[in-house]
Amino acid sequence: MCGRGIGLVFAVPLVGFAARGMIPREVAPKLGALLLLGGSQGLVGWWMVRSGLDKKLVAEIEGGIPRVSPYRLAAHLTCAFALFAGLVHTGPSARVQEVGPKR
Repeated sequence: MCGRGIGLVFAVPLVGFAARGMIPREVAPKLGALLLLGGSQGLVGWWMVRSGLDKKLVAEIEGGIPRVSPYRLAAHLTCAFALFAGLVHTGPSARVQEVGPKR
């Protein structure tokens, strides 16, 4: 739920600023790609957690503690690092431009 909230906090202002023309043209595709990368991070996370919820696998593990696939966990972490690197790289160039008459 937290990830979905973060996605909304990123997407809603992005759409609003884009509609007003406040996002520079060279930054807009990067921000759209970051939104898609954040969504893919959520999908990889869901896929990772799903690997630990298989009843047959949980029953085989002693103690019945669900465990996720380490490969899926690594994929989730890699996606998170890529998203973070993209945000750090894009952040300085994503300043919002003022709307209105120039002085």
